Amino acid sequence: MTQTYRTESDEILMIAYQEGDLDAFETLYIRHHKSLYRYAMKLSVNNEAAETFYLAVWTQVIKDRANFRSDWSFPNYLYSLAHEQLMYDYHAINKKSVISFAEQQQPFASLDCGQEASLQDIFAALPLPLVEAYHLQYDAKLSVELAADSAAISVPAFSFRIREATRLLLEALGKQEAALVNNLTEAGLVSLYKNTATERISTELDNSVLRIAHIDNSWLARSASKV
Repeated sequence: MTQTYRTESDEILMIAYQEGDLDAFETLYIRHHKSLYRYAMKLSVNNEAAETFYLAVWTQVIKDRANFRSDWSFPNYLYSLAHEQLMYDYHAINKKSVISFAEQQQPFASLDCGQEASLQDIFAALPLPLVEAYHLQYDAKLSVELAADSAAISVPAFSFRIREATRLLLEALGKQEAALVNNLTEAGLVSLYKNTATERISTELDNSVLRIAHIDNSWLARSASKV
């Protein structure tokens, strides 16, 4: 994958991509692929499922590009598609939901983590709605309003999820060695969160996304030439 150095906003790049600018798409992909991959890794049952999910979301971005509007936020748009894919996959696998993604104001149960639990274990034990909220605000860096919109819930419900995620994480981490949690700040929690997603995106997966974009662009160009 060739590194690009374009400085336009995400939204301008997406509009350029609508007009057939593949370099604009590649720039968008480079800007957002790592964060979206961490989202996929955190919310999938295994690496294979994460890669399938990740590819499905980017494919939807490619197929749905004509519907993007210049007054939209691209990260909001990207993670709205990701949330829709998450809901589709989650309910398809579970048939009926055992974890509610609906709005709620009831405290979540404490994480079932022992003193020997690793950071990966602690974050993996976090309820999926809280993982998603934590990612949208702190990794994808969406505003509370846009993050809530991406998760298809109200701002108060989203803020509640963030508070609950922080509370549960600090409770669980408090069982670890004092050196690990000494003076741990919210920024420190975010850093720990990112560091637990250590899997790197394979070149093959990167190439698969870009290949789909190229094929779709070629098909649209041929269709336009026939009009």
